[in-house]
Amino acid sequence: MYTDKAPESKTRSRSFSNSSIVYMNSIHKRIKTKSSSRSLISFLIPLLALFLAIGCQPMERGDSGMQAVAVDTTAIIASIDSLRNSYQSAVNSGNMENLSNLVTQDVLMVQPGTSDWDAMRANAQGPFPAGATISITPKEIQVISNDWVFEMGTSVITYTAADSDSPTTLRDTYLIILKRTDDGWKVHREVASGMIPDIMASE
Repeated sequence: MYTDKAPESKTRSRSFSNSSIVYMNSIHKRIKTKSSSRSLISFLIPLLALFLAIGCQPMERGDSGMQAVAVDTTAIIASIDSLRNSYQSAVNSGNMENLSNLVTQDVLMVQPGTSDWDAMRANAQGPFPAGATISITPKEIQVISNDWVFEMGTSVITYTAADSDSPTTLRDTYLIILKRTDDGWKVHREVASGMIPDIMASE
């Protein structure tokens, strides 16, 4: 996921290849990884529903029927920027407890399933290897409502494998769905691809 503030214009999307599905267990403070096409399909159904909601003005039921809901886009984007920076700081400092507090209890994260990403997971004793760093660059943010946001961007992860003296760099494109909870905004769903579109790589 997640560097600097995102632009205030706002739509993200993301492609993915072979994938490994990562569950963040916020109770036990650890991440589990598995491959599952059935789980991926069940993940994509709500994602499609969110895309269909884009462009629709948020509504709620009032005394005179359905009414438009005021959405403070600027404030929401500021909160998402803060969350992104906190996520990045948690990874870069190796603070997995802080990282687990930035995601929902039922978070679902799909990482690229290529061999280089498999190698990173083999070196990890959690979501990232010891000493790993991440740099996140948001490209678009779409505020769907007061409770849902999605963001698309790119990230760069750098780590050194236990059997190597040279750092390894991994790049990906991500699409993240963020959810407002009683404890503030949190990462709820993520799909990542090792492929980076030319238009995003050139920005």
